[in-house]
Amino acid sequence: MLLTAEPDFDTGLTLHRAGRLLEAARTYAAVIAAEPRHAPALLYLGVLRLQQGRAEEAESLLRRSVAQEPSAAAQANLGAALLALGRIDDAIAAHTAATEAEPGLADFWYGLGNALRDAGRHEDALAAFERMADLSPDQPEGAYGVGAALQALRRFGKAVAAYDQALALDPGFAEALYGKATCLQFGGRHEAAISLFEQVLAILPNDGDTHHAIAISLLDQDLGPRALEHLDRAIQADPASDERHYRRGDALMLLDRHKDAEAAYRKASELAPKRVEAILGLASAMEAQAVDAEVLPLYEQARALEPENAVVLCALASALLPLDRHEEAMALLDEAKALRPNLPMVWGGLGHAREQMGDMEGAQDAFREALRLAPRRPGFYAGLFNAGKVAAGDPLIEALENLATDGRTLRRQEQIARLFALAKAYDDIGDKARAFDCLLEGNAMKRATTNYDESKDIAAHRRIQTRLSGPVIRAGAGRGDPTEVPIFVLGMPRSGSTLVEQILASHPMVLPGGERKDFGKALRRTWNRQRGQSTSDMANAEQLRKLARLYLEQLPPLPPGKTRITDKMPGNYLTAGLIHTAMPNARIIHTRRDPVDTCLSCFSKLFGDKLDWTYDLGELGPFYRRYQDMMEHWEDVLPPGSILDVQYEDVVDDLEGQARRLLDFCGLPWDEACLSFHKTKRAVRTASVAQVREPIYRRSVGKWRPDEAVLRPLLDGLASQVP
Repeated sequence: MLLTAEPDFDTGLTLHRAGRLLEAARTYAAVIAAEPRHAPALLYLGVLRLQQGRAEEAESLLRRSVAQEPSAAAQANLGAALLALGRIDDAIAAHTAATEAEPGLADFWYGLGNALRDAGRHEDALAAFERMADLSPDQPEGAYGVGAALQALRRFGKAVAAYDQALALDPGFAEALYGKATCLQFGGRHEAAISLFEQVLAILPNDGDTHHAIAISLLDQDLGPRALEHLDRAIQADPASDERHYRRGDALMLLDRHKDAEAAYRKASELAPKRVEAILGLASAMEAQAVDAEVLPLYEQARALEPENAVVLCALASALLPLDRHEEAMALLDEAKALRPNLPMVWGGLGHAREQMGDMEGAQDAFREALRLAPRRPGFYAGLFNAGKVAAGDPLIEALENLATDGRTLRRQEQIARLFALAKAYDDIGDKARAFDCLLEGNAMKRATTNYDESKDIAAHRRIQTRLSGPVIRAGAGRGDPTEVPIFVLGMPRSGSTLVEQILASHPMVLPGGERKDFGKALRRTWNRQRGQSTSDMANAEQLRKLARLYLEQLPPLPPGKTRITDKMPGNYLTAGLIHTAMPNARIIHTRRDPVDTCLSCFSKLFGDKLDWTYDLGELGPFYRRYQDMMEHWEDVLPPGSILDVQYEDVVDDLEGQARRLLDFCGLPWDEACLSFHKTKRAVRTASVAQVREPIYRRSVGKWRPDEAVLRPLLDGLASQVP
């Protein structure tokens, strides 16, 4: 029977080698039908089915072949089928049997190495691949396997050397190119890695893994547009990859396309509902759009999924700080510290929380520990330097300087943070010119990351003035809510608003509210965001009272003895007229400061909020002029005495006189505690957090300025505002 079947088997083998798989399969099947125990036909039909991706059928055929003739080839191919089915231990056993049967055949060691690598037994895999390479030094697969095992063992230098051996034998070996590139990528050598990845794409232009890998390197260099192109190609190759949608969200965040980033993170979350990183990304995208209502539940969802994830606990704590829930945030950070005491972000979070709560010494200790754990993180230097005055000779200044010269790449945002931190340090030690040079460079880099459109800002200011004209304000007079609870403090950032609020917050009848987004939220909920408000809306009693009610509902309840709450959001200067119309008895305090000092102080800060007009002297001046024009508009259209102007320099020169003036305007009795505002214990979240912990000082009045040539863009923009 066997002799009659042999000619048909030889025909099948010829067809198989010619790539005519369907015909070969029919021929093998005919042989097996005639002779069910024909081991070679069972073996080669099993190999063919494995080529076709039909692993279960292949396993059955190969087991039958082994039962008839337990050859090394049958064992090796059975191992490959089992590996394809995810039965790794059985695959290792089959491959081991093959190497024991024919220990001198290199290919069998390669199969065993792959199975051991899939099992995570990388040292054993390395030994198998090394055996293959010894047996067949001319085969690049052996050196490649050695490289892959070494890479898995994180011996990246040796892995690169092994990949180079494979590439010397076959320069077009795509897997070796990819492996070497990923090793270089891990070491931060992104340009070299991308060059190798591009060689892979020249061979496999639609390989999704390679497009994704290039995007990772580009993201690490903050090159969002190019990363996005590759991620789109990667997603096209595998639309069901949550990782690729998640990374697409990261790329879109770099481009400030927050709405699109939100969609990408949502897609990643839909594909992997329990993936915490995607949930955190979604929350960050929504925060960037000031969509605050749904953000906290997302952080809480992430915590429910991974209650002992220190990164999640830190993220939730960070979300609670702006809500003035500092005690809860501190508890979460302490919990994170207990779980991962060597996680730098834990100590960074503690630094920021302690700083806001007035524990400057504790904040500095936390930032120093963060720097001990992560000495290349400029943000931690910035936190430490902002929490106190930097002394001349502090070794951390030199360490921060050296971050740009140690041969390793800083991400763009890290470079920006480094320059602002150095500017603060140089300013503290009296090197004013060098500090300003850092500010010029840091602001230029920051401005390049923003999409600030001055024309839109101009149009927005004009639109507000048109809609809230004198007739509209007069038509709405007396129609709002009579509440006297809020005290609004508004104006330009860095104009003394935090100092004024701290003076008021020291009064026993005042609850400090800090920087609140509540009025803006109430505006969006009162009127359709797309349609906008009409002039008739703004004089409508029902609409005005709704606006006031929605705002007041967001304020925290007043504790016993408290009758007022401060709302220190500088940007509310845009809506001061509507605030007055909706709540005519609410107090509005406008803080002012020398225009150049104000603008230069803005220029010296790396703001967390989207104050994109602060990063270019040529844009700062015109913005200040528009702000001043808006305040003059309110002075013209609102009833006299609706807004109290407070000059920062006057507060510095006459604290008691200005404090009495503030309290009189707010209808509050005099209290000596307002003169000791720096002793008041409360959370402060603004850029002036350190200053309000000190007694009144004059060093911010008439600060050092660069020469007129450097300041010319600012001075030209300010024009008539400069005395």
